[in-house]
Amino acid sequence: MKRFVLATILFLLFVLFVLPAVSQNGEQYMGSTRLPDTRLYYSLDDVYTIAERLGETGRAYYVKQRITFDLVWPIVYSWFFYNAIMIIFSQFDPKSLYITLRWLPILALIFDYLENGLASLVMMTYPSRIDSLARWLPYSSLLKWTFVGLSFISLVIGVLILFIRYSRKKEKEKWAKENQE
Repeated sequence: MKRFVLATILFLLFVLFVLPAVSQNGEQYMGSTRLPDTRLYYSLDDVYTIAERLGETGRAYYVKQRITFDLVWPIVYSWFFYNAIMIIFSQFDPKSLYITLRWLPILALIFDYLENGLASLVMMTYPSRIDSLARWLPYSSLLKWTFVGLSFISLVIGVLILFIRYSRKKEKEKWAKENQE
């Protein structure tokens, strides 16, 4: 439970303070260009169009963000999702459910790091094209967002199931108490 509380506090601090600051700071270097890691899917040509639009300064800033902020942020959100899934789904039978679901945030983390590495390589080597590697960038983004989304959806469903169970239990207790009188 301590890990879940710590992960939640860290996640909220990032969402409320760090992400807005990083986003605002990034706008001065990269403008309003939609970056690869904020999209669900895009083409290989889109990647190189983004690299062109960012310019040399924007690309350098983008790479710096991937090897600083984007090393930490995926750990923060994955740790939060992992702990939340473990707390919620460990209360269900069969236990294999939470053992399976806990892999969702881990896979999101792996594909986020793959996406960051590939995007950084594209930005560092631009204007040269490294299509043999870059072609995997859109797929890594799609898979990252898929596993982030599935992590979130599983949490919502888990919380709803716990709420329904709790409500039914309270209803049964109330009914039993009324019938004893």
